[in-house]
Amino acid sequence: IISVPETMNNNFDLISFPNPFSNHTSVSYTLQESMQVEINVYDMMGKKVAELEKTNRSAGKHQLNWNADNLPAGIYNLEMNAGGTIANKKLVLIK
Repeated sequence: IISVPETMNNNFDLISFPNPFSNHTSVSYTLQESMQVEINVYDMMGKKVAELEKTNRSAGKHQLNWNADNLPAGIYNLEMNAGGTIANKKLVLIK
């Protein structure tokens, strides 16, 4: 996995709250125009552990919830690919 600097997140205002979180977190982002969006979560070994979204979205603010009950505590990488631009966010899951 290639890490993208946190500053790239400003393209979509990618936010996860709360973070750190215990089992559930809310992910929000903003699109300037309609486009294909794919949001996945990876563990520190680069293995995909969750596919949160893979769909076309309209311009505007969007929000989704992630339930990580089945995963162990640790650091995860939230990756958003929208229109070929990638943004990353570190998530800290505590149990």
